[in-house]
Amino acid sequence: MNKINELRYQIESLREKLLNLLTHNDDLHSPELIALSDELHGALNEYHRLLGIGK
Repeated sequence: MNKINELRYQIESLREKLLNLLTHNDDLHSPELIALSDELHGALNEYHRLLGIGK
């Protein structure tokens, strides 16, 4: 599996985890939500960088 496909899988997995946490957690400032959000943001930035999109 190449890096782009790995990132797609990671992004989808993180998105599902984040959605699940948001569904079951009223505290939008919980450390777990912030950490998952940061991880998803980093994966999306890397994905866009590899595709040559954005900055």
